[in-house]
Amino acid sequence: MPTPLPSVQTLLVRLILVCLLPATLLVGSLLIYKYKIDQTDLEQEALQSARAAIQAVDEQLDQTELIAHTLVTSTPLLRKDLAGFHQQLVKLMLQSNIDLSAALYDFEGQQLLNTVTPFGQPLPRFANLERLQSIFVTGRMPQQTSALRLSDGRLLERTLAPVYDGKKVRYVLAVDVSIDKMKTLLYRLSIPLGAEVSIIDSSGGIVASKRAEDPLFDTKTHPEILESKLTKAEGLLKTTTREGTSLIAAYSTSPSSGWGVVIDIPRKTLEAPLRQTFTLFGLSAALILLLSLTLAWLMGKRISKSVGTLRASAIALGAGTLTNIPATDVRETDEVAQAMEASARLLATQTQELVSANSTLFERTTELAEAQHISKTGNWKWDISTDCLVVSDELRRLYGPKILLPFEEQRGTVYPEAAWQEFKAAAKTALQTKASFTLLLPTLTESGNSIWTRFNADAVCNSEGDVTGLRGTLQDVDNYTKAAMATQESEARLNLAISNSDLALWDWNITNDALYFDERWASIPGYTVEEMPSNKESYVRLIHPEDAAQVEANIESHFKGETRNFEVTYRIQHKAGHYLWMYGSGKVVDRDTAGHPMRMLGVAYDITERKRQEVEIAQLQTELDATLVWQAAQHTVAALAHEINQPLASASILSEAAKRMLVTDGLSDEAKAEKTKRLEQVLENISSDIFRAGDTLKNLFKSLRKPDITQKATPLRRMLDESINTAREEGVFGYKILNANAVDSPLVKVNSLQITKVLLNLLHNAAQAMHEAQITDGKIWVTTSLSADSSEVCISVRDEGPGISAALQEEVFQPLITTKSNGMGMGLTISRALIEANGGKLWHSQENGRGATFHFTLPISS
Repeated sequence: MPTPLPSVQTLLVRLILVCLLPATLLVGSLLIYKYKIDQTDLEQEALQSARAAIQAVDEQLDQTELIAHTLVTSTPLLRKDLAGFHQQLVKLMLQSNIDLSAALYDFEGQQLLNTVTPFGQPLPRFANLERLQSIFVTGRMPQQTSALRLSDGRLLERTLAPVYDGKKVRYVLAVDVSIDKMKTLLYRLSIPLGAEVSIIDSSGGIVASKRAEDPLFDTKTHPEILESKLTKAEGLLKTTTREGTSLIAAYSTSPSSGWGVVIDIPRKTLEAPLRQTFTLFGLSAALILLLSLTLAWLMGKRISKSVGTLRASAIALGAGTLTNIPATDVRETDEVAQAMEASARLLATQTQELVSANSTLFERTTELAEAQHISKTGNWKWDISTDCLVVSDELRRLYGPKILLPFEEQRGTVYPEAAWQEFKAAAKTALQTKASFTLLLPTLTESGNSIWTRFNADAVCNSEGDVTGLRGTLQDVDNYTKAAMATQESEARLNLAISNSDLALWDWNITNDALYFDERWASIPGYTVEEMPSNKESYVRLIHPEDAAQVEANIESHFKGETRNFEVTYRIQHKAGHYLWMYGSGKVVDRDTAGHPMRMLGVAYDITERKRQEVEIAQLQTELDATLVWQAAQHTVAALAHEINQPLASASILSEAAKRMLVTDGLSDEAKAEKTKRLEQVLENISSDIFRAGDTLKNLFKSLRKPDITQKATPLRRMLDESINTAREEGVFGYKILNANAVDSPLVKVNSLQITKVLLNLLHNAAQAMHEAQITDGKIWVTTSLSADSSEVCISVRDEGPGISAALQEEVFQPLITTKSNGMGMGLTISRALIEANGGKLWHSQENGRGATFHFTLPISS
């Protein structure tokens, strides 16, 4: 017995199960997948927070190192005025908002001063003498430091800095800064609820923690992190607390200080959302499935009832008798009933339509014959059993009666010998394999002329699948084929010429915006022909943003007829990401009746190597110019040092002789002692100033002997801020320095040390000019602006002094020319050389009223 078919109710129930169960499984899988993504995002967010925190920690540690570097260059310390240095340190502590202290040690570890103790009181020795003396020997600061806790419970970060006396380390300065503020960094981090974060020093000890209670200082972080950070600066680890809580720990370690930040995320924090989501999803899915199955069963029962009402009417319609069809409850069954009524009516009119169709078929046959004549196409059929051909009228017109000859007899009459062999082989294959074929062959017309003909043929099979013959079409394509051959030959010549000249060919159909590139063009940026852009918009995306506007402008100019040819040099992005220089040339070859361009052809070739050579030549020229400038500055400073050192040395000798030759005859002992003391102090100051001036000139000559032309991208704002802060610390006679940045801080490709020297020189010059003019309320303005093409930034330093006299304005940058009472006349000369060595220009402008302004430009890093 045949298997009974399922009912509508059963099918609907199956349909509900088939639709809901995969969707349920899919949603469950997506929930798991989303959980994993959320977990990964949470872990990466924690890792990013750790990176941000360690940067903030490094900034605070770097601040201590910067303070130490600044203090070791203090003038009282260099003069060995320890009392003055102690007073300066105490004043700095009172003025700053940083909780710091400092101590000075000698080679034996003895403290010479300490800011927490009045100067002159007995002080203890340094605890770790070996570490201290290593700084005296190496002259270097320790790279990594650990936190230390004082007896009063404060946590400190200590920086040790050598203090030089010439080339020898005379003291070591210890700067201690409180790191209790580091804990405030932790509360600015965005971390998941329930997570904990802590800061560790280079030894792994926890120095700050975002917890309910602070840990002991000697508490270490997770052992796994201490082991892992020896090989990896950051990462994620699975670990367990001492209480047995499972964690995901994200850590990041500073490569410079060795300190790190650790964020602990409990695994229950990660897994809780997944458990809640799956519980809610399971209950919802079960309820939806139960409700859907109930509705499906009820709807199936209603459909079955409606279908059953059509059974009797369908039997009557099959017998040719139309009966009244009862109403149904389902729209589809009602539509079937209406279709059955319509079918009955159509049966009555079917005979009349067949008669009309026969007449229409005759008309279409006539139209087909006319269409074949216009297209020079005829159809044919060959019966293998009778060897007879049936052909259309168009083939009889082309070939005459010979087209009806038996198949074998058409050899030499319809087909030349070579064409006959090719056609016969293709026909034999088609009869064996039932495959169709298409051939382009020469044939002989009724007049004996040879024409090119396209054959299309299929095998003809009977009801059993046996091949009974062939049928197909034959079209006269003589004119088209000869034109195509000529075009192909011309293209071959063109391709040969292009390949021998390294030119690449492109073709743009402007009407439908279709672009074509040959293989040579596509290979230049590393693509295949299929991968190249197919329209203008997608091609413009490959052009460098700075060159796209120029390419568009040249195309538009050529379209308007303003240029005879389209020519442009531009950059295009290689598939690997870098840019190549291209030269493109083209011309509109077709326009419509209104003069609008329709097609454009052109060539291009790669000029990247030529551009590279041009850049190398320019760089060599720049380096040559910089070297010449430095040589000129070197000779000038050498001559100046030679001329000044000689009288300074003589003055020093005379000062020493005057001390020994002091005559005190006729004076009381008390007067003699007082006079001798004052004279010795004056002579000591003269001698010290003379030698200091000589050392300054020697150091200047040494710095100019080997110029540092190393350049790298540097934020302009940071360089300006550092220079202004340094000038304020060194002293500018109390004048205010106002930094008015008119542009966002760009990156400039310069040697930052050299540019800082120039800025400091200009700031000191401005302050000196106002001081000598006895101006008490003057200001110094530092402003920035961009060039028109945004390739350079201009920095201006303006004062409110008397300005530069007209006589000196043309010579102010010449060596040994100065407006200061005690100037050497070399500052502006060297500054101009430094700016030009960094690719910029330095000049002066005189404002109306008070003040002089010096401007210099710097190239913006691309």
